Amino acid sequence: MLSRTNFPRLQCNLIFTNMKYLFIAEIFLILATFTNSEDPQTYPVDIEYEPSLSGSPVAHLKNGILRGKILNTPSGKKIYSYLGIRYAHPPTGTRRFKAPEELLEPWEGVKNAYFDGNKCPQLTFPERKFEGDEDCLFLNVYSSKIFEAEDVNQEKLSVFVFLHGGGFSHGSGLSEEYGPQHLLEHDMILVVPNYRIGPFGFLTMGNGDLPLNLGLLDQQMALKWVQRNIAAFGGDPNKVTLGGSNAGAVSTHIHALTPSSHAISGNALTSWGTVELNEAKERALKLVDLLDCKRNVKDKNKSADPSTAAILSCLSSADMDKIMWRAQFTIDLNTDFTFPFVPVIDSNNKEAIFLQQHPEELMSSSSLADIPWMMGVTSHEGLPHSLQVMVAPWVAEAFSENFEENVPIFLGLQAKSRENLKEAGKRIREFYSLNRGIGFGAIKDLAELFSDAFYFTTLMKTVKGYALKNESPLYIYHFSYNYRKSKLAVGVPQGDDVGYLFPGNNTLHTFEPNTEEEEIAKRITRLVASFVSSNKPTDAEAENFSWISASKEEVSFLDIGRNYSILKGSDFHPKRLHLWEEIDRILQKEISQDKKDEL
Repeated sequence: MLSRTNFPRLQCNLIFTNMKYLFIAEIFLILATFTNSEDPQTYPVDIEYEPSLSGSPVAHLKNGILRGKILNTPSGKKIYSYLGIRYAHPPTGTRRFKAPEELLEPWEGVKNAYFDGNKCPQLTFPERKFEGDEDCLFLNVYSSKIFEAEDVNQEKLSVFVFLHGGGFSHGSGLSEEYGPQHLLEHDMILVVPNYRIGPFGFLTMGNGDLPLNLGLLDQQMALKWVQRNIAAFGGDPNKVTLGGSNAGAVSTHIHALTPSSHAISGNALTSWGTVELNEAKERALKLVDLLDCKRNVKDKNKSADPSTAAILSCLSSADMDKIMWRAQFTIDLNTDFTFPFVPVIDSNNKEAIFLQQHPEELMSSSSLADIPWMMGVTSHEGLPHSLQVMVAPWVAEAFSENFEENVPIFLGLQAKSRENLKEAGKRIREFYSLNRGIGFGAIKDLAELFSDAFYFTTLMKTVKGYALKNESPLYIYHFSYNYRKSKLAVGVPQGDDVGYLFPGNNTLHTFEPNTEEEEIAKRITRLVASFVSSNKPTDAEAENFSWISASKEEVSFLDIGRNYSILKGSDFHPKRLHLWEEIDRILQKEISQDKKDEL
């Protein structure tokens, strides 16, 4: 989703995507503002590298000189890469479970930025092996031009900051996952940071001893770094586009609703994207028990009620691998397919930096800025979730044996009574023809169910709500191109569009030159690049290109398939969306007095 507006000092774009679980999601682009601060500085990874390459680009920052390397795009265009730049102190030792600390010390000589920094600690899927290091607050910068400080007429480049996905539990901004070769066919700067994930990024005890949402604070620090330093790479700090995929989409939304990030926008969140404070505390206490921290503190201090600070001290000294392994058991793996550590809502704390209210409450209020947006979905967003059910036989069994009760819980539906939930489950089962059991023959039906429940309904609510309140344009796309080599032939899953933006992001997208797939990649990058640079998504190489902004009178989509076409909102799955309006009414039905008496 992309958007843009005019602000007194800065102009920033936000580009982000939304999804659930382990797969990269669709692209959203939004524009917003970040406060420019004083004393620019940057810090590369502090290790020795191989000797610098002859003719390599250099960036003269206020704290020292950074040397990068030259890459080539598929067309042969040169781009300039600076990898493994440290943007905060390592969150290790006494800095574990603390807010990121800005680096202030300058360095001497030239630092070579040839290699990626570390990934943050995580478990790989499906191998479930440990990788990464707590010293992981690095970012990569890629530029399509070398900045010449003496050239006063050189035009500054628009900047695109992309937050990686992975459900707040895995993923990274490494070059092998988010390479610049496609996007930087167009003139811009791409910045991709790491941020803390899992328990190291989102563990909380519900008090000031352990700050909330450390991973979001890392992202905010990276944005601050960009504002202070990007001019040294030829970037314009007044034209910064923030975005991401998967968890990066949720993060972007949160920054867009957070005054301290000075970003104003909004987007629908899926049900797993945030967690209430009480539940987050329960998961943290479960981890404390699994690590024996309470017992260890009691034995050491002879205390019947160890303080939070004492428990935190135990957590801070625990082995990283042990924390990562125990963390996955803080939820019931048989019934809960969310990730245990995600952004936390703290509605009782008016001093909380992020999420003082539930995102839906913020979106329904006047929190949405009147700025242009661009957002999109793939045709079968929910397909990965249906495959998730298939590879977890106990889930498929639970669906088959007691669909009416288990599926609403899986979907995260909230109702005024258990009877309402069962009635909703029965209606869902009938509508999506799931009466004959859950097997591989039901993949497409399940994909439609999850697409509607997690994405399409929230998309349309967001679009209609925004169009009613605001005058700025809202561009929506529908990605329907089905990659010919895809094994998921039943539809276009979430993340397929992102794979065309970043080589290496999706192993399915290893297409050859001069193919239909290469042309699709060029189309998407032209749309994204034009929004990043000018606030209006367009394709200068397409004949009679037209993208109609959504309005309160009519919602329309740009369909991106083998060709461009316009899809009217009234033709966008009307029966399926009407069902979910009915489901909402069922869930909110009042309980009769007789039922209350029974309860």
